[in-house]
Amino acid sequence: MKKIISIPVYILVTVLCSMFVVSCSEDSPVTPNEEGPYQFDSARYEYKVTRLQGELYFTGELWSQDTSEVFIVNPFNQRFVHIVEGLPTYYYDPGFNPATVSGFSNSEVYLGGYLEIGNIIKPGIKKWNGSYLEDFPIDLNFKKTTFINKSLIKSSSDMWLLCNNVIIRKDGSKFLTYTLEDTVSKILDACYDINGIPTYSQIFLNSDLDSMQTIKIYKFYGKWTKVFEAREEILLYTYSKFDNNICRRDLHNVFLFNGSNFSQFFSTDILRMYRIQGFGDQNLMVNSVNRDGYTIFNWNGLKWSQEFSVIGTGNNIYPINDNLYYFTYENDTQQHTDIVRAYKKK
Repeated sequence: MKKIISIPVYILVTVLCSMFVVSCSEDSPVTPNEEGPYQFDSARYEYKVTRLQGELYFTGELWSQDTSEVFIVNPFNQRFVHIVEGLPTYYYDPGFNPATVSGFSNSEVYLGGYLEIGNIIKPGIKKWNGSYLEDFPIDLNFKKTTFINKSLIKSSSDMWLLCNNVIIRKDGSKFLTYTLEDTVSKILDACYDINGIPTYSQIFLNSDLDSMQTIKIYKFYGKWTKVFEAREEILLYTYSKFDNNICRRDLHNVFLFNGSNFSQFFSTDILRMYRIQGFGDQNLMVNSVNRDGYTIFNWNGLKWSQEFSVIGTGNNIYPINDNLYYFTYENDTQQHTDIVRAYKKK
């Protein structure tokens, strides 16, 4: 029987977050004074859709540096997909379950997850070298089930691997371990902040019957230090990574972590936003719910544009640069996932 690691907690958190329509965006509120319906600009981006077999890609990650190649992992189905010019190639390694992906070029991409060797589950990394996946050994011993939830990778010799019960750092040729202060909570996101400090956030649901959740944020200052903790109602806010920061959102407001608490970043009464990503307050992409699925909107610092509509559940937005975004959409009925590429018009 195949082992599925941490899936119940992951699915619970994901479903709870998906039930809540949320948002993210800028410093000054968008509150137009004009009367009548808001007049959206026409689309500023061109769109292309690549359809993948199956669902549950939202449980993994996507990485790309350009429009030619895309890398995406699906930990639920143990898949790694390499998309070249819109054509996907599927890779399946029964002994490796990838959950994270990041890279530096199309010939240096790192996948993190876990290796299953007999009855042993241990953290694992594999490197895409431009042609195939090669092993990238982690020279540590683990006495209990350990797997990578999130990763921060600057180079082959500078990595943070955030696992379910420990934090692993690759520093040069050495692998070091740090205590994960809270091994019950699920690590939601990780990033390097604007000063290059490794940062991660956690969410803890006390029980299935509890209406409260606990949010914690940690930063690395020679050791991992808790810099924020709050206990609040479930679905009051949704937390995610935004640019080089941790974002807190509700239906119409976005707040960014300022080092000790959250400050308002963006507010709008024009859209009820489900997902948002971008670069500062001059270029934001938003998923907003419509009757059949989701519509993408763009904010350029002055006005919203109505971009593109997709049938399905909008799960994630991946900002690559100011001119390029990727989106993932699950279609439960037809059992496929659409990867939508948005490229800014010239």
